[in-house]
Amino acid sequence: MSETCIVCLGDLGESGNDLDRALSPAVKLEHAVDVDSNSPHHLTDQDDERIAHLLPCGHDLHNGCLKPWVERANSCPICRQSFNKVELSLLVGGMSYLSCRFRKMLEG
Repeated sequence: MSETCIVCLGDLGESGNDLDRALSPAVKLEHAVDVDSNSPHHLTDQDDERIAHLLPCGHDLHNGCLKPWVERANSCPICRQSFNKVELSLLVGGMSYLSCRFRKMLEG
């Protein structure tokens, strides 16, 4: 059974475990990026359809649905727990190809 994005109610797709096993290590890209909560992201439009996996809570949603939420709050739209890392993958539970660590905004 596929999962649903809580923001747009769109389909997140099936689990990515079988696909990940089939991909060669050369295809699995790993990048880590540190991002300030108030700095612009340098992700492509194609990344909007990717699956955003929030840590530490572990909830999944479309990256494009997460972007406007993050501009207002640094918490999960599902459970409201603060998150400090987002991993992007092609499929739910799939190998992440981009990992963004968020730093808390300084209160002025």
